[in-house]
Amino acid sequence: MKFLVSVTDKVEALRAYRGGADIIDIKNPKEGSVGANYPWIIDEIVSSLKGKVEISATIGDLNFLPGMASLACYAALKLKVDYVKAGFYKLNLEQAKSLAKSLSKTLEMNKEAKLVMVSFADYKEFRGLSYWKLLEIAKDYFDGFLLDLKLKGERCLFDYLKKEELIRIRDFCRNNSLIFGMAGGLKFEHLKMVKDLEPDVFGVRRGVLDKLKVSESLVRTFIKSIRS
Repeated sequence: MKFLVSVTDKVEALRAYRGGADIIDIKNPKEGSVGANYPWIIDEIVSSLKGKVEISATIGDLNFLPGMASLACYAALKLKVDYVKAGFYKLNLEQAKSLAKSLSKTLEMNKEAKLVMVSFADYKEFRGLSYWKLLEIAKDYFDGFLLDLKLKGERCLFDYLKKEELIRIRDFCRNNSLIFGMAGGLKFEHLKMVKDLEPDVFGVRRGVLDKLKVSESLVRTFIKSIRS
């Protein structure tokens, strides 16, 4: 299981790296759950850490603007990240399929990176597509599938999905060669449940924050418990 830490700038990225994170995930929470960060920040982090740790970049909670989304994906690829994460937000089924095709075609311009679909477990609260409908699309066009929450607050992924459902999703991903990831308000107290599910990637941000910034010591605490 790889431990992913979401960061907003180079200072946080270096703290996460020194703490032992397996994947540094560059995002901008001010623009959404998987909001896109600025290219110069991504470039600064990649320049400092490329080759030392895997790096991902989010490109937004996406509505149906496939041209804009594809251009954002292309920019992330040119910045040499290892993963591009795209949030599938307010889309109908045909729009989601069309967007997936556009992003997959963009990825052909740099096949060294992997494309990850982000599905929101709280989709009913904004009338989005269910994770099962998105999984059927992801298996044809994506390399990975990450469950997250769109609406941040005190709730976490386990408030929306029971263990049995998460196992079904995990097994679907494995049977279709998809990387399976879990995130969404997960903290240290959820670690045992996460480890029992054995996802490929476990992502946090809120769980490693101290005074609203990523803490190197909290990242290290997570890593020690994951590896034990």
